[in-house]
Order: sequence, then structure tokens, then C-alpha cells
Amino acid sequence: DDTITKISGIKATAVDTTGAGDTFAAGFLYALTHDLGTEKAGNLGSLLAAKVVEKIGARLDSIPSEAKTLI
Repeated sequence: DDTITKISGIKATAVDTTGAGDTFAAGFLYALTHDLGTEKAGNLGSLLAAKVVEKIGARLDSIPSEAKTLI
């Protein structure tokens, strides 16, 4: 399939960008492996990456409530 899916970025106030790419990949791959499609996968990865850069340290303490609407 040659379809290109555009995913909008999510605004974040970054304090530490450590782990942003890994967190995006984790959200994206989670959604793909749960058959949610590439658009939801990109949106979930983008959301999780935006949330992780707003904290010091490369981890989220919990899944953001906004993510639950995507899953």
C-alpha cells in the first residue's frame, strides 16, 4: 500500500527530550500490533512522545487519559 498518512504534531512544553523517539515508537508499535491502523498508531505515538518530553526523565508514570480515547 502506497498510502501516506499525515500525523499532526501535538503541542508540548519540552523540558527533556530524552526518550521522545523511543516513546513515539512504543506507542506506534503498540497500536499497530493491536490492529488500530497507521493513523491511530501515529496519533498515539505522537501523544505519548509529547507527554514524555514535558517531564524530566524518559518515562511516563501512567498512560495519559487522552490516549485511552485512541486505544
